[in-house]
Amino acid sequence: MRSPILRIEFLHYAAGMRQRCHAHDTHSVTLVLRGRLREVAAGVDECAGPLSVVAKPAGVRHADHYGDEPVRTLRITLDPDTAVAAWRASRRIQWRDGGPAARAALGAAQALRQSRRGPDAAWEAALAACDAVHEPAPPPSPAPAWLARAITLVRERVADGDTVLRVRDVASAAGVHPVHLARVFRAHHGCTVSAWLRRLRTHRAAARLADAARLADVATDAGFADQSHMNRAFRAETGLRPREFRALAAGW
Repeated sequence: MRSPILRIEFLHYAAGMRQRCHAHDTHSVTLVLRGRLREVAAGVDECAGPLSVVAKPAGVRHADHYGDEPVRTLRITLDPDTAVAAWRASRRIQWRDGGPAARAALGAAQALRQSRRGPDAAWEAALAACDAVHEPAPPPSPAPAWLARAITLVRERVADGDTVLRVRDVASAAGVHPVHLARVFRAHHGCTVSAWLRRLRTHRAAARLADAARLADVATDAGFADQSHMNRAFRAETGLRPREFRALAAGW
């Protein structure tokens, strides 16, 4: 979909494809729907997968390397001359790992897929995604060593498909009180530990939803108690049902 100042499109990249250092003359917001990629720019070296979102101001040079499976993305581009103030003030790439930016961009992707119902919803969702990705991140400050240990534990347990990990388990492993964990975690990550756990499991599920795996198997692999649990958590995190995300990621 195109207008004089805005464009929304699905893009596909071949497995193993490399793009040399280049820049664009438009601002863009890109949501990864399927596959993995690595993007290198000044001061930023990011490995991204499904539900990762990047805001890229016009003129910022970057290089991309796509992973060992095809990559599908949604890209929203904006005319720099009419961009909102947040874009004009920004001169660096900003990555968001899920959260409100991914949810807003998924809304734009779904609206584009259903654009025969009318373009207004797609335009509104695309502009909301551009706003969401520029929401200020938690202030960067040194995190205590125990918080890093806690985060490592959570990532490992989610990767192992743990379905019973609770906040008090994380606090116990970190050697702090659950209330203190909750307060410090929110200050550094902008969300609760429970919300971050749900986000990690949702990301793990999203990475598998583009293939033909049974939804029940995806739920088990991602650490959800069952398919119904995954359905509720996935929709709460992304605004979409797993089947709806699968259709977007697979290009149906």
